[in-house]
Amino acid sequence: MLPPLATARELAGASSASAAEEHLVCGKLRFFHYACDRHDDCGWGCGYRTVQSQLSWLAPDTAPPSIPELQQVLGVGAREWIGVPDAVTLLDALHGAAVEVLPLASGLALASEWRRLAAHFDAGGGPVMVGGGGDVYSKTVIGVRGGAAGEPELLILDPHFMDAAALHASDLGAVRAAGWIAWRPSGAALPSASFYNLGMVRRPADGAVRRRSVTAPPATSEPAGGWSIEVVASGEEMS
Repeated sequence: MLPPLATARELAGASSASAAEEHLVCGKLRFFHYACDRHDDCGWGCGYRTVQSQLSWLAPDTAPPSIPELQQVLGVGAREWIGVPDAVTLLDALHGAAVEVLPLASGLALASEWRRLAAHFDAGGGPVMVGGGGDVYSKTVIGVRGGAAGEPELLILDPHFMDAAALHASDLGAVRAAGWIAWRPSGAALPSASFYNLGMVRRPADGAVRRRSVTAPPATSEPAGGWSIEVVASGEEMS
């Protein structure tokens, strides 16, 4: 069963901020999270779930590929973590989507860069994948706003959520109350000790979403032209 389609406003619920102060994803998407399709990915699949949320925004009427199918495209094995560079590959291979990658040397850098996220959402951009080194937990960002004392806040869908008997993803109010969908101050969401890559997906330049079959790309394939892939700091980004 697919997670329900919802707008960013429906996912966020009521807000004390004015609409002009909040910059949200336009259109509908699905909140993919651990085990939402009964595939056991607890502890390693958060990056795949964020990519599935991005894919659901690109093609809301079509079920995105399963985690095993996404692994087939990447040519990776079970339980391997993925990061933003892998998301770029998947979004290109499956939809020809454009992705701008915003590198942050530290979570602190978002304080001076958050308006780039705001511009992305205001221009009709889709959910943003956050991956890092140090902080290895992927996050799905569907909104940004200026917060108290100048600290920006991110509207985050936490893919580490798991349905339980007392809490189901279809009950958005309960999921928000439990903190799995929430506005988070940037300092709490992106710790200063970690570097980050923010993968900001956009629809293809011609406006058409091109659905492609799930097959592994040739070993010599390269990302589509016009994509920006930047990884800062040493080490492997994980999510």
